[in-house]
Amino acid sequence: QQLNHPMTPSTRLRLWLQYHFSGDNLAPSIIIAINVLVWLASITVGGLNPFSPSPAQLGEWGGNFALATFTGEGWRLFTSMFMHAGILHLFMNMLLLQSIGAMTVQRFGRWGFVQLYLLGGLLASAASAWWQSHTLISTRTGANVGALGLAQPALNLIVSVGASGAIFAVCGALLAVIVRAKITGNWMYGFDVATKNALLRVVGINIAIGFMIKGIDQSAHVGGLLAGLLLGLVLPIVAMRQTRARKLAGYALACLLAAGLLGLAFATANYTQLQQVNELFEQHTTQP
Repeated sequence: QQLNHPMTPSTRLRLWLQYHFSGDNLAPSIIIAINVLVWLASITVGGLNPFSPSPAQLGEWGGNFALATFTGEGWRLFTSMFMHAGILHLFMNMLLLQSIGAMTVQRFGRWGFVQLYLLGGLLASAASAWWQSHTLISTRTGANVGALGLAQPALNLIVSVGASGAIFAVCGALLAVIVRAKITGNWMYGFDVATKNALLRVVGINIAIGFMIKGIDQSAHVGGLLAGLLLGLVLPIVAMRQTRARKLAGYALACLLAAGLLGLAFATANYTQLQQVNELFEQHTTQP
């Protein structure tokens, strides 16, 4: 006679941890855990609102703010990747990352996935800050009136946070896999039709939503997607069975590509607008 014994909570937890923190799920799960821990620290230590933190709070905790990022605080490009504007923002991003993480590891390996997430996330943050620097001062002159009753330019001050730029970079790399398989004719590392169509729908829908809903940092999404596509074209693919030297060359080329694009973002940022906004802030703080 066969008896069914219900699993204890500790057994369920052990099996859950074994599944998520082993094999192809290991690297994505570690990234997800870091994002969750940063969010928990921000609300417990930093006192951020768990549902809708203010831009000022997000800026204090490392949000990407062009005025600061391009004037000596470039580290914000990294820290903003792990900050989230509330639990719903965190949940949606981590849900998407969990759904595409394992398939990305299967194509690029653990280190390739980590490189895609970090380098792609940095480039997405840089794209966001670069766009901010060019759109800080609105073309709608006279939208604000100063203390003296004089017309002042409207300011588009944005604090950008979230893992979505890095996640879009991972999506971009998966699109690069499709491109590489098409070019080489080798579909060993490609996707079946259903998976490919699902990936294209996810990317397309999320890009479309970014254009329709106010408050979404579309520059980070598009920048991350393009960055991931470029990185995915040079990073080694596991199924290609390349030599160790060729793999290392691919990893190095991805780093050089990312460094060059980061340098380009800093070189072409609109420092004139940044200086003008700085002066406006100084005038405001010095007014009696």
